[in-house]
Amino acid sequence: MTHTASCGNAVTRECRCGGCAGSQHGWIGAVSLAEPTMAEVRADEHRASEHAWKDANKPQSKRRLTLRKSRAAIDVAKADISDWLASSFVDSSSSSSSSSSSSSSSSSSSPAELVESLGGIFSTDVFDAFCDALGVENSSKVRAEYAQKHFFCALLAELARSMEEYGDAFDRGIKKMAASLITYTIRKKNVRIPAFVADTTCEAAVSGVHKLIDNMPVVRNFKDLHRAVRILAIMTCPAPEKHEAVVRYCLKPLGQPIVEKAAEERLKVAMPDWMN
Repeated sequence: MTHTASCGNAVTRECRCGGCAGSQHGWIGAVSLAEPTMAEVRADEHRASEHAWKDANKPQSKRRLTLRKSRAAIDVAKADISDWLASSFVDSSSSSSSSSSSSSSSSSSSPAELVESLGGIFSTDVFDAFCDALGVENSSKVRAEYAQKHFFCALLAELARSMEEYGDAFDRGIKKMAASLITYTIRKKNVRIPAFVADTTCEAAVSGVHKLIDNMPVVRNFKDLHRAVRILAIMTCPAPEKHEAVVRYCLKPLGQPIVEKAAEERLKVAMPDWMN
């Protein structure tokens, strides 16, 4: 099924895409920010996130935990992630150009490229399995409902949790991943997913990641892959401030040097239950 450019470059905090079901929401545009030519755009993103944080913490807020604070804290963290991907992209490019070995590409490929490869797996193989699982119910309207329910970022968050629990034998956690997907929460509202959809997409996600491990030289080790899953979940999620699993299992574990200390502290202030 064809995705549109508006999917990958989406910046809205809500996704109702009847095309990609949320599998492409925002991550292509987010990855592109790591390119050297995007330095000024990244600087603008940082300035905007800092302004939003200051605005959300004006005296009239009376220290209440507000959605504006959470959004601003998330945006600061995402700006830090963009900067880290950009710096690692430059480091990898430098290492590649200075090496005369033809085999150096597998060790010098950037984290941004790994995230991009992983995103490609989810927006093709996993998305196709998702559509097959829906069967006769696979319509634009139904896919839009899954996008609104944060289905693909929920799947990525559960994959990240499984990788944390099972290590490189994470395929053992498929049943647990699926069980968690059948009922999950977005902003205190329970979402229910049919078991056959959860089972099929979890299997496809694990299979796709193993294919990436086997065939893509960009994968250097399990730690790199786990980090890429977490970053992709954050990039794909329209509103992490409403999605506890993405914050708890993907954003919180990143830490320094990817998310700076100041951003971590702001996240703890804005979302203490999820970050502590």
